Amino acid sequence: MRLVIITLAVIAGVELLSYLFKNTGYEGREVIFYLRCLELIILIGIWGFRAKKEWIKNLTLSFISVGFMLLLLDFIFFILIIIKVPEKSPTLLPPASSFVVKDKDLGYVPMPDKIFNPVVKFDTFTLYNIHFTTDHFSRRINPFDTNKVHKKYALFFGCSITFGEGVNDSETFPARFAQDDKDYHSYNFGYSGYGPQQMLANLQKANLKDEIKEKDGVAFYTYISPHINRAIGDMQTYNAWGAEMPYYYEKDDSIVRKGTFTSGRWFVSKIYTLLGRSSIIKYFKINIPFKIRERHYRFVAKMIKASYNQYVKTFENENFYIIIFPGETEDMIPYLKEQNLKYLDYTRLFDRWNPKYCFMPYDMHPRPVADAIFAKQLSKDIKILDPK
Repeated sequence: MRLVIITLAVIAGVELLSYLFKNTGYEGREVIFYLRCLELIILIGIWGFRAKKEWIKNLTLSFISVGFMLLLLDFIFFILIIIKVPEKSPTLLPPASSFVVKDKDLGYVPMPDKIFNPVVKFDTFTLYNIHFTTDHFSRRINPFDTNKVHKKYALFFGCSITFGEGVNDSETFPARFAQDDKDYHSYNFGYSGYGPQQMLANLQKANLKDEIKEKDGVAFYTYISPHINRAIGDMQTYNAWGAEMPYYYEKDDSIVRKGTFTSGRWFVSKIYTLLGRSSIIKYFKINIPFKIRERHYRFVAKMIKASYNQYVKTFENENFYIIIFPGETEDMIPYLKEQNLKYLDYTRLFDRWNPKYCFMPYDMHPRPVADAIFAKQLSKDIKILDPK
């Protein structure tokens, strides 16, 4: 009876402390995590030392000794992380999570039929204060879409760069492309954090063609190297925002979907979640896999090829192009060639990391001037690739 009372007292104490820390942000959440780990160690010790067999007591002593030392070491690195956090940290108003809703196909999408006003600040400095608008299908609108009848569609797939993080509706490169060439109706399927799996999932939707008014056109996928990490759902992507993103894997030389990263590869995802809580892992920015290898490039190229095949099947033309965004390396090009995919190499179009063209040093997303250059070049190239 005494043992039960002690156990309940430990649990009650930890729960009370957890309740007090629950609304104190990142630091509070981490303190709760350490409290629960300490609770587990204490409870194992309480019950283990009550065992009659000596080997169980010895095993318990070894466990709580190692467990406590690891927990203490990890807590020290937690303190170091807190100390390293700059006082003037970025503030996003309102929080990005308020923009999105869950989606069974894509994992998450921006809320449909809404106007948002994200503001990013660094101390007193406002990095950007913009508006973005979504349509009924959660796509970012094209304000230049004033013509009731267009000859062709232009589908744009990609991430926050395609979506236009940090720029207004009229300044995204899909919108500027439609402004430069009024024969095209731009459809912006990009959004923050997306990878090539969202493109494939979008193209696999049974009703996608019903969302597109025009009968003929072209599709573009804007590639950046972090898309590889997102496609394979590495540990950092999974723990940051990608848990419910579409999970695709290779089976018999085909790309097959199995739910999300959480539901489709639950064991690996549980390991990622556990390791991701470690402050040692966070402090040294350790990721799994440790390095992007040739098989990862090849897998992503095959995923893009699957998207191409689905596009051809749905829209009955082969006007599908990968655009390698300025500032990227050419590492993916050999793998695109392996899959006989058509691409546009824009890696040297402008100096992407120059503060003139992006929000560096605070943010790597392109400024409006960069999107304008990108759209202008694409408008020139499309006249050759897809003549009227």
